Amino acid sequence: MTLSAQEAVQWVYMAYLAAVKEQNGAAMSLGRTSTFLDIYAERDIKNGVFTEEQIQEMVDHFVMRLRLIKFARTPEYNALFSGDPQWVTESIGGVGIDGRHMVTKSSFRYLHTLENLGAAPEPNLTVLWSVQLPDNFKQFCAKTSIESSSVQYENDDLMRFTHGDDYAIACCVSSMRVGKEMQFFGARANLAKCLLYAINGGVDEVSKKQVGPEFTPITSEYLDYNEVMRKYDAMMEWLAEVYVNTLNVIHYMHDKYCYEKIQMALHDKKVTRWFATGIAGLSVVADSLSAIKYAKVKTIRDENGIVVDYEVEGDFPKFGNDDDRVDEIAQNILTDFYNERRKQLLDVKPNRGHELVAELEKYFHVTVITQNVDNLHERAGSSEVIHLHGELTKVTSSFQPNNPKYIKELKPEEFEVKIGDKAGDGSQLRPFIVWFGEAVPMIETAIDYCEKADIFLIIGTSLNVYPAAGLLNYVPADVPVYLIDPNHVPIASGRKVNVIQKGASAGMEELMQLLAE
Repeated sequence: MTLSAQEAVQWVYMAYLAAVKEQNGAAMSLGRTSTFLDIYAERDIKNGVFTEEQIQEMVDHFVMRLRLIKFARTPEYNALFSGDPQWVTESIGGVGIDGRHMVTKSSFRYLHTLENLGAAPEPNLTVLWSVQLPDNFKQFCAKTSIESSSVQYENDDLMRFTHGDDYAIACCVSSMRVGKEMQFFGARANLAKCLLYAINGGVDEVSKKQVGPEFTPITSEYLDYNEVMRKYDAMMEWLAEVYVNTLNVIHYMHDKYCYEKIQMALHDKKVTRWFATGIAGLSVVADSLSAIKYAKVKTIRDENGIVVDYEVEGDFPKFGNDDDRVDEIAQNILTDFYNERRKQLLDVKPNRGHELVAELEKYFHVTVITQNVDNLHERAGSSEVIHLHGELTKVTSSFQPNNPKYIKELKPEEFEVKIGDKAGDGSQLRPFIVWFGEAVPMIETAIDYCEKADIFLIIGTSLNVYPAAGLLNYVPADVPVYLIDPNHVPIASGRKVNVIQKGASAGMEELMQLLAE
């Protein structure tokens, strides 16, 4: 059966409606339907089935219905958010990995609904922006944004190299490969509330209940910065553990009860599940701690001694005003996180898989290309390791993070990096880690090695994370490729791959035997 453009729109809407009515009211984005539906629209216009005006009316009606959708949520769920957001995000535009833009006439049609129907926050129309987009589309986006204030933008030139070109924005900002990934989102870790718990010993100042761990509360009339920070560090550690455990519970219950059957039917069989927690209140915390450190903050207590309000005496630097004093407080929170990760690394040992990779050097010239930021390969004995995403045991300049002159290897006794520790160029030391949005500096070096490989070995990866997942495309066609992973891993290139469906350690044992034959 050949669907008309009208029927294609109806089926997309019915599938979306069925999915959101069955699940528990969590965010479910559309994907990139404007590109998909445009195929039907242009075919039917060419064949005289519909006119441009009729196609635009179909898009208008589709968007109207998306604006009217209500999720079957409990009142408690709705109470977590202001109003009743749906997060129906439609991703528009972008550029293909072959360099051709993906703007269609329906990209214009979707944005034009903001003029035909008026501005609205739903569906969340998100343009995947690139310098390579056509100028007329850029101008139309700018005009529509000015007139409606209802267009969101995401940087396609950054995300395309991570996800390929078949990705979309989930919820409101998270980029994921369509049909291949999903996200368990733990809402936002409220750092401001966490600070209040630290001051009150884990007691909520509104409900008066013991929510956090029962620490000794601060009893002084005026807050001392060092005392607050000690308790705040401990409370943040508890909060992080709560969030991770909660996400594990959500994952377990989701898979146990299959309460998103229809939604999951729109995905591939093997779905990569991401955990995500946002941070809320970082600027509030920075201002609060700045006030405690640089001014005087007096506590106001209720009849039970719980701090319920504060009075600030004097002035203090505010976050967002390019003031190093308060910026350093915010940086401290991030620095402490990486300090804890380095300390945890000391307790982790290389496994048998790491050791066998190192043993290959007895027989071959081996280059290891890894996305991991730990040093387990080096500790296992590998002598040539390329870290695509950086190295946890190294720090570098904040101004020139990829300048070898300023990259420093830390000894275990140096793992505690502090604000004020400077790189050779005078900037604050930062982790030698490739953060989201930053270029992957070693990818060109990795490509060079792939192009010269005689044997190519892939261990323990879903081949979902780009640009690393694209390295296989640079391996010569006549080079034998081995893949070791306990799960089924789809190979997009279509080339022959010798699969060993085992874990890294057992798989490497089998590979060593194969190579010895």
